[in-house]
Amino acid sequence: MPIYFVYSRKSSEAEDRQILSIDSQISELKRYAVKNGVKIAAVMTEAKSAKAPGRPVFNSLMERLYRGEADGILCWKLDRLARNPVDGGAIIWAMKEHGVKIITPFQTYSQSEDNVVWMYLEFGMAQKYVDDLSKNVKRGLRAKAESGWLPGPTPLGYQNHLNGDSRKTVVRDPKRFDLVRRCWDLMLTGKHTPAEIRQIANAAWGFRTGRGTPMARSTIYNLFSNPFYHGVYEYPKGSDAWHTGRHTPMVTEEEFDTVQRLLSRSRKMPKNRKVFAFTGLIRCGGCDSAVTAEEKHQLICSRCRHKFAHRSKEVCPWCRLPIAEMKNPLELNYAYYHCTKSQNPACAELGIARKDLEQQVNRILSEVRAPMLHELWLNRSYTRLSGAREDLDMLAGVRNTFPSATPEIQRQIVTSMFSGMTLKDRTVTASLKIPFLFRERKLSSPPDQHSFGEKAVEKHVAGA
Repeated sequence: MPIYFVYSRKSSEAEDRQILSIDSQISELKRYAVKNGVKIAAVMTEAKSAKAPGRPVFNSLMERLYRGEADGILCWKLDRLARNPVDGGAIIWAMKEHGVKIITPFQTYSQSEDNVVWMYLEFGMAQKYVDDLSKNVKRGLRAKAESGWLPGPTPLGYQNHLNGDSRKTVVRDPKRFDLVRRCWDLMLTGKHTPAEIRQIANAAWGFRTGRGTPMARSTIYNLFSNPFYHGVYEYPKGSDAWHTGRHTPMVTEEEFDTVQRLLSRSRKMPKNRKVFAFTGLIRCGGCDSAVTAEEKHQLICSRCRHKFAHRSKEVCPWCRLPIAEMKNPLELNYAYYHCTKSQNPACAELGIARKDLEQQVNRILSEVRAPMLHELWLNRSYTRLSGAREDLDMLAGVRNTFPSATPEIQRQIVTSMFSGMTLKDRTVTASLKIPFLFRERKLSSPPDQHSFGEKAVEKHVAGA
């Protein structure tokens, strides 16, 4: 008696969709097996779409067939087995190489039956069905968007509603609509940041999403930047196709524009933000964290000797003496680099003053040279770009320019010559990019890396 695997599949993984599909398929297939004397080795079921390869139960079924555990597959229709060319090809290959048979209540497919061509046609029709279905679904979603209803999940404060003619519309969420509107009201005052509004909504109002979780940080920013709330939406995303919704707007267009201006203002960097030359280029030698920079503007009170940042204050925070009444207070203005301690909060590496760091970097630059061949090319290129009549020394020009250069220029010099910088014990060390070399140090690369070029130039100069 031939032995077969029963394979039954439904397309949806949801429990409430096609709920009778698998049971009805198995009942019909068992009835067919009893009537035709087919022994069932195992019943294998799966609730997964076949439009793409990667179904775990189907893959297990094919592996067991390759091992010879059964003579073939008993299924309701061929489209239950595959709706994509990869899985369809695997089945046809198993028929040709392993003699597997595929039985449905309406047709038997095997190499001996000489109907493999018909199987190709069946699988092609199944693939065409998937392609047509995808196009029809996309067309239906576009039509829904054009009719004024947003397809898919709704933004916070709204929900999908199934009306009398079985069509989904977007309505107000009775539990959350008013709370979300209160978030907009707080933002419109201009006195709260989105993070503060999120904290108020979660803690003070007990706001919870449809999943029962507090509002996430990304959600509050998405909420305030989504034009759906004033009545319009883009569908599909990134298509620049805008539609006017038939849902109830939560805010007016003027209110939405006001919030966008507030968000833009809150996201701008301070106009007086200081630019430092080496931030992001140096690593801490103690914990490998990044090294950052700060600028301090402090005052030492003439009465209590308390040191404090004074630019935003009018009185000493310790003794309350007005700054205007202090007699010769000591003012401290300085900048320094220090470890961010992101890798190790207990890192003990000390900071270094900006002036000292710049002097150390300049000292390192004074030790840098280039192989003779490269140096000739650099000097001639530098001379030509400068418009000078006599040959100039490019590296010497860089060293002379560096101390008085702007932070942007200093950064360009360092990034063009250094491959890395480390700060440890208030001392900066650097590694160089090829082809630059240190005058007194040995490279970690092979010793004769640049010797051929240098010897060739020496020979050329000697013979000139």
